Amino acid sequence: MKSLKILVVDDYEGIRDILEQILKKSHKVVKASSGEDGLKLFFQDNFDLVITDREMSEEMPGEEVIRKVKLSKPGVKTILMSAMVGEEVRQVAKAAGADCFIDKMYLFTELESAMKNLFPALLAR
Repeated sequence: MKSLKILVVDDYEGIRDILEQILKKSHKVVKASSGEDGLKLFFQDNFDLVITDREMSEEMPGEEVIRKVKLSKPGVKTILMSAMVGEEVRQVAKAAGADCFIDKMYLFTELESAMKNLFPALLAR
């Protein structure tokens, strides 16, 4: 299994820390507390995956982070997560270019499956 370099962007520290604990067993994780900080880190390094929250307390929502990631490096995989669900939010994720949308309520059960779908050859066991 190849180790991925993952950027986690969420304004809630608890989510960032839990994702780091889950992912760091097999991957390198870098955390950011805002979309703006996340993009600064993104442009300073090479990431395989960006996982971002949609609703953050500052001015840049997750879909804008994804748009900028995809414009800069289209091959980087992205996951938009949100506690707000429904077809409208899924359409926002799709329009932004997200490779995957995850409902935060099911984040921890859906994350492994989403990563295997995004990186099938790399995460094969």
